[in-house]
Amino acid sequence: MACKIPISALIESEGKKSNLEIAKELRPEAVAKAKTNEEKRIRANKILRARRKLTDKGIIPRFNDHFEKQKPEIIKLLEEGGKTHQEIAELLNLKKDQVSNLARQLKKK
Repeated sequence: MACKIPISALIESEGKKSNLEIAKELRPEAVAKAKTNEEKRIRANKILRARRKLTDKGIIPRFNDHFEKQKPEIIKLLEEGGKTHQEIAELLNLKKDQVSNLARQLKKK
């Protein structure tokens, strides 16, 4: 895995794709071989380092920056009820898991 990570892949994603998603695009065969979460994390390490450098320089936004901006609206929609997590996610251009995780955190409080 001694390949250089194309910075363009990170810039094109505009901070919206996870490190593992980018790794799957760049090296699908290597990521497919990874069986455990630890192996998947190792495959995404170089992307993580490149992402940190670009984020620190302000070239790309943080990965969950879009989610953080939408968080108050998500909370409002969850409290109102009437919509499923999937519908809220589609409405705000997020992943269902993000909405579900936030709902779970709010229930714990």
